[in-house]
Amino acid sequence: MASPYKSAYVAAKHGIVGPTKITALETAEQGITCNAICPGYVYTPLVETQIDGQARAHSIPREKVIRDVLLAQQPNKRLATVEELGACQFSSRPTPLPRSRASHCP
Repeated sequence: MASPYKSAYVAAKHGIVGPTKITALETAEQGITCNAICPGYVYTPLVETQIDGQARAHSIPREKVIRDVLLAQQPNKRLATVEELGACQFSSRPTPLPRSRASHCP
């Protein structure tokens, strides 16, 4: 998710998505898929610190930071968890995973 004053972070994220798309295009005819997991904000100690810092800097409640700052552009309006990302299935099989498994990823 792009946001002001985070050019290095956003560039790093976009630097993963581009090569992922290229790899998917270059290997599709061999039955190989390449996907990136892009969950938006993940609830981690780093994000917890950012929430507290934004609340103090703007004199607003934590809940307002989460709702109006972090999740304002997040389609599902919630923070992903580390456990959800850990539950994503990865495979080196030449066929894609069934949709039921892939649907567990945020």
